[in-house]
Amino acid sequence: MDLATMYELSVPRDSLTEIDSSGVLGASFVSIDTSQSSGSSIENYGYLKSKPTKRPLSAEEALRAIRVLFELATERKAAGAASTDKVPVPDYKPRP
Repeated sequence: MDLATMYELSVPRDSLTEIDSSGVLGASFVSIDTSQSSGSSIENYGYLKSKPTKRPLSAEEALRAIRVLFELATERKAAGAASTDKVPVPDYKPRP
């Protein structure tokens, strides 16, 4: 991937990259994390290390999460809770 800017851009060579997305159906983009970087600037056509990728939810896990949200909304409606009330969220842990 090429990164071209109209201005001087200094990216430390020890920055980490990650492929991210703008939401569930959003576009994918490369995020460059410089928060823990202190190295010298990377040279033209240099390479950056990447963070480990996150495993996307399986269809089964997504449906399970939707079911939990639906059940919470149904319980909230039945209880007549105001939109500002706190509703406890059950523990949901996706499979490894």
